[in-house]
Amino acid sequence: MLPDPEQDLALEIVKRLVLAWDSDFTKLTSDEAAELEKAEAEYARGECISLDDYIAAREGGKSRRDAAVS
Repeated sequence: MLPDPEQDLALEIVKRLVLAWDSDFTKLTSDEAAELEKAEAEYARGECISLDDYIAAREGGKSRRDAAVS
């Protein structure tokens, strides 16, 4: 593994290569922008759940936290 400074340099080089290849790579589509705006508004209103609870809801079971308490 590379030392941290060299890892940082490699990451910056890859970022620059990606942006040189596709300058729109980091831009959102209009659908993505709308979805992000909606999510940010929900978060600002406190309408968020933990990842564990989200996964449990999708799988119809208990979250890892609830399972540990049981």
